[in-house]
Parts: sequence; C-alpha cells; structure tokens
Amino acid sequence: MILSSFLSLPVYADEASVTITRQPEDAEVPYPSGASFLVEVDHPENVASYKWYLSDGWTVFELDGESAASDMLIIPSTEYRPNPHYLVCEITDKNGNKIYSEEAVMTDPDFELDKKVLYVGEYALQPGDLLDLGEAGAGSGIVTFGANGVDITFENVSLSNEKAIFDRRLAPSLGVFFFGRHMSEPEINFHFEGDNVIENTFYDADYNSAGVDFNIYFGIEENAPTAVFDGEGTLTLKGGSNSIYADGNLDLGVNIIDEGLAGVYSDSITANTILVEGGTTLDLHPNGTGIRARGDLRTYEGSVIKVSSIAPHVSVGPTFKNLIQVAGGMYIQGTQMDLHGTAKAETFVPYSNYLVNYTGIALDNLGDLNLDHSSVDISFECEKSKEPFALNFCGILAGENSSSVVLDNASSISINMDIPSVMGSTGILAPGDVRVSKDSSIDINIASLGEVSAIEAERAFIVEDGTVSSAVKSYDESKTYGIVSGDISVTLNDKKYSVSSIAENGLALAADTGERGAETIEPIENYEARKIRLGGKAVFTAPGNAAVNVYPVPGYGDTITAETIFTKGDYAFPAKEVKIEVKQDNAIWYGLGALAVLGLAGFLFLKKKKTKR
Repeated sequence: MILSSFLSLPVYADEASVTITRQPEDAEVPYPSGASFLVEVDHPENVASYKWYLSDGWTVFELDGESAASDMLIIPSTEYRPNPHYLVCEITDKNGNKIYSEEAVMTDPDFELDKKVLYVGEYALQPGDLLDLGEAGAGSGIVTFGANGVDITFENVSLSNEKAIFDRRLAPSLGVFFFGRHMSEPEINFHFEGDNVIENTFYDADYNSAGVDFNIYFGIEENAPTAVFDGEGTLTLKGGSNSIYADGNLDLGVNIIDEGLAGVYSDSITANTILVEGGTTLDLHPNGTGIRARGDLRTYEGSVIKVSSIAPHVSVGPTFKNLIQVAGGMYIQGTQMDLHGTAKAETFVPYSNYLVNYTGIALDNLGDLNLDHSSVDISFECEKSKEPFALNFCGILAGENSSSVVLDNASSISINMDIPSVMGSTGILAPGDVRVSKDSSIDINIASLGEVSAIEAERAFIVEDGTVSSAVKSYDESKTYGIVSGDISVTLNDKKYSVSSIAENGLALAADTGERGAETIEPIENYEARKIRLGGKAVFTAPGNAAVNVYPVPGYGDTITAETIFTKGDYAFPAKEVKIEVKQDNAIWYGLGALAVLGLAGFLFLKKKKTKR
C-alpha cells in the first residue's frame, strides 16, 4: 500500500511484530490553535521507534521534534495554511520492520480570516495574550501581546530552538514570527525591555537555510506598515539566515547585535525602507549582507552601524555580495558607519567558483549616497593564495544613470583594501557625481591584482573646501587610475584643504572629454583645459610645473580621450602623482619678512645705544 501524499515512503512490511490498533484522526485546526495526533499499536513493548512525517502536498518533511519521536505528535501551534496538510507515523519494531499509519488530514477552516498572530518559537499569541517562556519550558522571560493588537513587549526573553516539541524546520525555526496579513494599522510596535536573546541553532543544508530569527509578514506590497523596534533594552539575534526579515518597513530604535551561524550563509536585516533612529547601535556579523533595503536607508544623529562580514559561498554559480545593499537612496545623518569584509580562498577554490563582486555599499537604482556630518569606514582583506579567487572588489558602487556620492558638513569616507588575491578593485564608482564640500574628506588606499582605480565619477568630481587623498597600486603592475571623471572641479580657499592622487604605474588624474576612438593622441602644445578646473586659491603643486594635455584611456569597448596631468614638456606618460593645494600667500611672507627686518633694525639700534652708555 502506497500513501497518496507520501509517494516516497515504502510499503507496509508483512513481517512486523506490531499492528496498528488506532489510526491518527483528521482534525480541523483554525490557526494559530495547536493540535495532537495519536497512533496506537497492539504490542507497544515491541516498538523500537516512532517517526512522524508531514506533507503539504508537494514536499515531505521528516519531523525532528521530541514528540515526533513518540506515539503522540504534539503541534503547539499552527500557521496560516490555505492547503490541507497530511501526517503519517512510521513505526519501526525491534527487528527493524517498518509499518505506516494511515494519513491524518489537518485543515484550517478559517484560513481566510485576517488575524494578528505572534509566534514565539512553537507558541502562538493573539492580542490580549501573555506567554511566560519559563512556565512553558521554552526558555525564560515574558512576551505580552497588547489587547490593542499593535503593541508587543519582550521582557528579558531568552529563546532557543535547540530543542523543539514539533519540528525546528517549520514554524519553530523562525524564532519569532509576526503574522499580520492585510493590516490596516500603519505600525506594529515591538518593545524590548532588559536583555533579549533569540537563538536559532538549526541549519538545513538541503534548503541552504538557517531559518529566520525575527520574521514580520504583512502581505501588502504598497504602503506596507512599519515595524517599530524601541525600548530601553537590547536585542541579540543568533543564527538566522535572515536575522530580521520584514516585507514592510523597519524603524529601528533599539540596540541590536546579530551573530550568524559560523560558516553558514546568512544576511542580517532585510526590509523595505529602513530607518535607524538616533542613538541606536547595530552591530551585525553576517556571513553575507548586513543591511538590505528594498527602499531607502535613513539614519539619524548619534546612530552607529557596524557590519563585519565573511564572504559566503552560495550553492549555485558565482557569488555576489554587498555589506550594505540599497535599492533606493541612503541618507546618513550624524552617523558612524564601519564596514569590514573578509574573504577566504578556501571558501571558493574547492568549488571552482569565484567571488565575482564584493562591495561595501551598493546602490542598485537611482538613489544617491548622502552623508551629512557622518563617517563611513570601509575595509576589505583577504589572505594571499596561489591563484586569484575573487574579482571586482568595490568600496562604494552607486546605482544607475545619475546616482551620486555626496559628502557635506565635515563628513568622511575612508576606504582601505589590501587584497593580494583579488583581480580588479575600485574605491568609489558612481555614474553621477562625487562631491566633497564643507570640511568633508575622502581617503582611499587600495592594493590588489589587476587594474585598480580610486574614484570613477562618470559625470563630475567636485571638491569645494574639502580634502581628497588616494593611493592605488597593482601587485602585478597592471594599469592603475587615481581619480577619473567627466568634469573635475577643485576649489580650495584654505591651506588645510587639498587633493592628492597617487597611481603607481598609471595616471593620477584625468577628465573625460567625451571624445572616443583614437588609440593614440599626439600631444598638443599649450593645450587649454576645459574639463579640469581649479578655483579659489587652488594650484597644482605636483608635478611642480604641471600641465594639462590629452591622453588615451581604455574604456568599455572604446578609447576615451581624456584631459590628463603631465609634467610640462614631457607628454610621453601622465603624472603618477598629482597634488592640488593652497600655497602660502606671498603677501603674508613679505609682511613677516618686513617685520623681521624692522625687529632686527630695532635690536641693533638698542644695542648701539647701550654700547655708547
């Protein structure tokens, strides 16, 4: 006899020493109510083991909870399930013979009703409910679901799914799961008091998944509600493949620590628009992406974001990973952001696959990266291996068309990469502008294999009373590029500001003229720059007698004619080092010199007068 919903299970064994005397019964279970299913045999003393299976009609799950190894399967709570589910018990006698119960069908009679349900491990709460995890034997702490349906409080909660009654791969693997399908309210509030720890110890290699620690589902594509995290406590998440996942927006106002399972692919926070409130710290340690926003990422004064990630190997094909990935724009105000990525050769070489893109901040579409009184530090490292195992590391990769990187009001970006086994790397790549103004600064230091560039701004590179310093080199002496842009405009009015670019074995500064095609360009004496402009008191101090001339630069499928800095009279090779600074005002030196002369004259006069006495 083969069971209709469990086609992969074997037939009954005629030699079994036990016979089923009571079959598990069908049950109507309105979510989130629990259920139990019982099987009985005539000689239970001859049973070596019980094992329960569940099928949703397509996939068969071998349940691994404590009750799934007994004659009574206990399901503490059920989820929204529009389709019937089927349960079968496998009974093995002491001689190794197996028999199977008949199917028990579990259906949900009111799955179409919209309910707000909070699943905490294996238990479910609805508005007005309270769960004492200690009394339930599932950890410690109190979870309260307010009667208003929009306020949920966690007090010193410690929850782990290391042990489960039902099955860790299904609802319990989620850790905490809020289900509010078609919510009409604009917000659901999660309040955290004391120290709260949610730990997911489960990993299923067949699904390349470690579950979700904190999952929020609204089922609304447009104008989705916002999940607000606040309170005086902290939230620590351990082990989820998506530690916080929401199909709506997130407003984070509580300190969060995230620790991924060692060696398991994981992302930390995924949602639509993500807000990080002032004074909030996010300390994220994923094996993948730290923050993924399908809309904007906005942070406020006093917030701190730390992402320390180890690049994972995904199961199929090459790996693409970003520490922060945003589909909209990034508006970073008064924030300290530290992003660190590590890549290991042994993660990729055994699979004959490459880590083909590893980026600190990636803007997918048309949004800008705007920094206001904020700092962003990005660093990558990798060990040296016999062969390159990675391609195209990038500090900041802006989106499409006009996406820009804008620094204002004493903001800073620091990008450091020492990656000897990576082919090709870039500090900042933007199809729009890179703008540095009002005491802001960019500092870039990169060393890798292949071509290396510090800043590529397709439209314009603009510095107005700010500082930019870059140094790039290639370990295999490939071509290097310092600052390459469309227009270049540098306006400096104080000697504390400067622009410095060093490109070993390459060109330090160049501006695209818009002309294409010529592989070689004859130098033009007394060329007048149109794309590179200095303003205020800015002058070239290196080379000492700098001149602007045209030079061919390799482009995508064509050659770019670029205005480039040379040593005057020597147009064979562009300058590898360019500095733009404000020289000390000669009038000041003349004034100081005059004062010195007057002072000396006065001293000699007084000395002569003293001698006469």
